[in-house]
Amino acid sequence: MRLQCPSLSDAQRQNLQQFAEWLLQVGEGTVPDSSPVDQGDASWIKIPEYLLLPPESRTLRSLISFVYDDSDNFDPAAYHCERAILAPTNEIAAGINSQMIANLTTEEMSYYSSDTIDDDTSNRATLEALYPTEFLNTLQPSGLPDHRLRLKIGVPVMLLFFKNNGKFLASAFF
Repeated sequence: MRLQCPSLSDAQRQNLQQFAEWLLQVGEGTVPDSSPVDQGDASWIKIPEYLLLPPESRTLRSLISFVYDDSDNFDPAAYHCERAILAPTNEIAAGINSQMIANLTTEEMSYYSSDTIDDDTSNRATLEALYPTEFLNTLQPSGLPDHRLRLKIGVPVMLLFFKNNGKFLASAFF
């Protein structure tokens, strides 16, 4: 989709095309195996150097600075629509989110999820004993935000909508 953006320079378009082709090869499993000789696992691939941060800059802070530079001359909506950091686990995503929030000087606000079981059956008391509020607040289901949502002005927020049985549902990530 980004390759079709009319404002891209020829160099940007060529770099994105090269990345898109490499990504397709990864998805199709046609990237040459680069497993270490002593490893029997053939699921290793070599990531091209142009996609890697320099070795001395491979920290979380450097990654965030690389993706979200400190440019002041930008349209916030367009700027954030062109950037994202993908994480393989919820724990890593939470670490990135915490670091990004800590980098901002604006006031932090916290919002909390509902922490009760919605059950009208006769065994409600048993359910509440089995699943106390403290336990419910520790659950981190995949695809849903944590119990405590921390926000500051300037923190990117991603709101995903999906359709389930004809109903639109939303899930927010930041």
